[in-house]
Amino acid sequence: MKIRAGKVAVAWLCSVMLVAVGIATGTPVQAGSTQVPSGLVINEVRCDGVQPDFIEIYNSGAIPIALSKWVVSDNLTNLSDAYHVKALGKSTLNPKKYTRVTAGYKRNNFMFNISCGKDTIKLAKIIGKSAQVADSVRLPPIANRYSWGRLGSSPNGWGANKPTPGQKNIAARAGSNFDPASWIFDPIISKRIDLTLPTETLTDFQNGNTDRKYKPGSFTMTNLSKPSASPVPISVGVRLKKGYGSYRPFGSLSSPSKSSFKIRFDTTIKGQRFFGLNKLTLNNMVQDPSLVHEWASYSIFRAMGVPCPRVGYSAVYVNDVYWGFYLTLEPYDSVSLSWHYPNTQHLYEGLWTDRPPDVNLGREVLAYNADEGSDTDRTDLLNLISALKSYEISSPQVRQILNVDEVAKEMAIEQFLDHWDGYASTRPWTPNNYYLHSDKSGFFELLPWGTDQTFGGSAPDFALAIGTLFNSCKRDDYCNSRYLVELANVATVSNSLGLPESITSILTAQQDAITADTARGMSFTDTVSASGGVAAHITNANNQVKTYLKNNASGLVRWDAPVKLKAGTRLPVSLFNAYSDIPGTFKYSVKPGKLVNAGTLTFKIYFTPSDLTSYQPRTSVTKIKVVR
Repeated sequence: MKIRAGKVAVAWLCSVMLVAVGIATGTPVQAGSTQVPSGLVINEVRCDGVQPDFIEIYNSGAIPIALSKWVVSDNLTNLSDAYHVKALGKSTLNPKKYTRVTAGYKRNNFMFNISCGKDTIKLAKIIGKSAQVADSVRLPPIANRYSWGRLGSSPNGWGANKPTPGQKNIAARAGSNFDPASWIFDPIISKRIDLTLPTETLTDFQNGNTDRKYKPGSFTMTNLSKPSASPVPISVGVRLKKGYGSYRPFGSLSSPSKSSFKIRFDTTIKGQRFFGLNKLTLNNMVQDPSLVHEWASYSIFRAMGVPCPRVGYSAVYVNDVYWGFYLTLEPYDSVSLSWHYPNTQHLYEGLWTDRPPDVNLGREVLAYNADEGSDTDRTDLLNLISALKSYEISSPQVRQILNVDEVAKEMAIEQFLDHWDGYASTRPWTPNNYYLHSDKSGFFELLPWGTDQTFGGSAPDFALAIGTLFNSCKRDDYCNSRYLVELANVATVSNSLGLPESITSILTAQQDAITADTARGMSFTDTVSASGGVAAHITNANNQVKTYLKNNASGLVRWDAPVKLKAGTRLPVSLFNAYSDIPGTFKYSVKPGKLVNAGTLTFKIYFTPSDLTSYQPRTSVTKIKVVR
């Protein structure tokens, strides 16, 4: 059954810009590097089974590559297993050319099944008796008639495609229904969730669900905005969501208490998914009288290109007893991460019970749970900790394993939102409510979490926080410059989203379920009034950013010029890396690839600030010696 996202009019929901960044229909935004590795890579995968599935390989390098030792696979455990390991043949793939392998049972086909949202496809070279993985991609739960492929327009270089075997990939049209779960996270659509719990589960929950294990139950979600055939209940695992602050006990059927729930769809039936999802969290929002803080804050993170949870709303019933109005939240897991990252080595959850310093030697176990990946092998995290201890955060040694630009951006957004219970906070129990994601190469990004207590009225002073990454960034000229730029950017973006109007539309669409939740102790009018704090906060935070930048950003051009260049060489792209501490555009007097001759090279950098009212254009001129 396909359920399309609702088309209720919300001004910004139909904006092309916002559809592109994934806010409109709850479509995830990708993050990470867009650079295509040189050589043989996976270019496109179709996994819906509507037409023959295929795996397309592309030679992105400059020389032909013999395919005789290359394989594609969904499982490399046994290299002699012809079912799971398919050799690419004995041909040669020329530069900028494609080849593909299709599913089937003929000699040239691969025989393993590809499941959207479940499988990781690997491209490997067989060396002796081992396989060296050159590329891999975890497939998200993409809808029928779409493929997943490399796209230069996507932040992490991957996205939904119109299937184009043997040709350049074409992005799915903006607004396409390529994500089957988008309706679940559309805040305008009214939904009802029914949890039917047997006596054993009810008893366990009344006793506190002390083992925190999933218990049997059944789950039904109904789209009330678009009535259709009655949905069929499915068997799931349910447990209480524990937490300090928002935790509420379960109560009983005769006296409900607004406990939060975690749902897992594959607990009873292995591999079962619900519109592609493996997990769903039902948050009680007891610490957010506006009911929109998480939706609004994650909308800003998403518009800024930072991976974050998707959220919607639902009326929740337990054994046909109204439990209240809930936030339906997509937790970070292997399924949700596949929309953002081609692969995942670890997802580390920062633990609030730890005390700072967070990213430091001896804290790699105490400070983090490994929610995805090995719980015992934390080499990637140790490498990050060691690099941060030995080198500046903008050094090549750190930047090859940490997305410094993304970290600066994430922390700037947290400060702008006054996420006082997050990573970039001065509260004594923080850093809290954050994740560290690493891919298979050990490259890390910082992810937000738990934003229900944002929009407090004004931002903090932007200069202080306890976290190791924050302080390493503030000490470093490059990272601090990026942080200042992102403060300016988030101020601009937050004003462009039309959040106050959207919040009004959301609350209006959900009014019946909100009003029925009398246990909140707030009327609908009071809820609307509380939601006005979002707009007030954005206005105040924008003014604070202007003041902070006026006092701390110079608008100067920064560039680490080489002492000398060698005659007869060409200027590398990496040389064109000037930056400033305010947003703007750079132009250069010479171009990458220029052949330099002996003598002196005059290298001019022209910087045009985005804010020409407060800052002037700058020109930097450097004379570089070119030696034979």
